[in-house]
Amino acid sequence: MHNHKDIIQQLKADKEEIKAMTKQPSRIESTPAVVLTEEPEFDLDAELEAVEVSLQEEAMAAVEAAPEVKPLTLEEKVKNHAKEALAKRADAPSAAQIEEWRQKYGKEGVQVTVFDDDNIFIYTYVTLVQWDKIQKLAEQKQKAGADYDRAMREAVMMTGVLWPKITPQYFLGEKTRGGILQTVSELIMLNSYFMPATSTINLTTSL
Repeated sequence: MHNHKDIIQQLKADKEEIKAMTKQPSRIESTPAVVLTEEPEFDLDAELEAVEVSLQEEAMAAVEAAPEVKPLTLEEKVKNHAKEALAKRADAPSAAQIEEWRQKYGKEGVQVTVFDDDNIFIYTYVTLVQWDKIQKLAEQKQKAGADYDRAMREAVMMTGVLWPKITPQYFLGEKTRGGILQTVSELIMLNSYFMPATSTINLTTSL
């Protein structure tokens, strides 16, 4: 049986123990407070404007980075068309043959005219010596009853056309277009510098 002193001593001991416990830091970590922030309101107009600006900047950058493409001149377009037309023909002259003609007649001395895939003519000029012979031939045929102008044009075409080879039988062909003789012979004559003096004004200047 405990006496009063023992009880008092026990109470004091319990009190001291309680004080010691209250002085120790708490092992329970405090949970940080959650701060709620208000979401900004979605602005559709601003978003659309931002997208448009971005697309415009990308388009401008692409244009600046792209190489400048110059449009083809009429001469370049005609030349490309002629090359494409010749490429379709199995009997077309080779690049080596064309280069040989260019060496013989000069860079501008070899011309090509494409009417269609079946009517392509590569031709050059007639020289003064050839022209004299052409006129004499036409005169002889005229004496034999042929038309002088037609005989002259046929001779011009047979002399000036490099490809395809033109023979007298060509002018009798059922598929030969009616205007070929006149047109091609005039092109050859023009390439030979047969032209009215008035047409040479644009080629003439003072020094």
